[in-house]
Amino acid sequence: MQDTCGALLDATAAEWLDPDMKPVPFWDVIRAMSEINAQYDVVMLPDGEFRADDFTAEQLEGYPLVIVPDCHVLTENQQTILTGYAQNGGRILIAGRIAEGTGLKKALEETGNTVFVSLEGEKEQYIPRFMIAFGKLYNAPVDCRAEKIGVQRYDNGGKTWIHLLNYQYDELADRVTPVESLELTIRDVAGTAPEILVPAGERVPGYEVIREGEQVKLMLRNVGLYTVIAFG
Repeated sequence: MQDTCGALLDATAAEWLDPDMKPVPFWDVIRAMSEINAQYDVVMLPDGEFRADDFTAEQLEGYPLVIVPDCHVLTENQQTILTGYAQNGGRILIAGRIAEGTGLKKALEETGNTVFVSLEGEKEQYIPRFMIAFGKLYNAPVDCRAEKIGVQRYDNGGKTWIHLLNYQYDELADRVTPVESLELTIRDVAGTAPEILVPAGERVPGYEVIREGEQVKLMLRNVGLYTVIAFG
């Protein structure tokens, strides 16, 4: 995401931080992705004037998909990096405007690795369009469609760690309500005998594992506040 100083001047700090007070496509996009537990990182691009443009191609290495939400202003360096990323096989999803008044859109179209989604209309209209395009490009490393469950996956040295955070807080009882049943679909993990880790004093969830080709289905029972699943 990138914005110019002029566009920021019409918002107070509170308005900028609260996605319900200022309609910024960036907030709409990350909220929609978060609702399906998509895993993503955010890179804030400098404008090259108020902050030096230190964006490099190395920052995109290892990412199979880059989403650019309504970045109507981009530096030449940023345009070159995005074009090179797509030319080298990286996939880009452009939501809304992209570097207006430049040849970037055409250059990205010519790579064949870029999808464009219009943000015309209200959020209720353009977010479904965005999510359809996103769903065709995004291969979830861990698929978990449960509500109020945070999921993060980390891979290193042939091992995989999946972190689950349960956000189902019961305000009246002042406690997190355990999830009775939770199903995860996990791609590209070693073995089918995970180690389940929980904080001291917490009950370890029951589980069942089924391997289906290159993916594993993991069914968990009574998932508490924080659980780590380790494969490999």
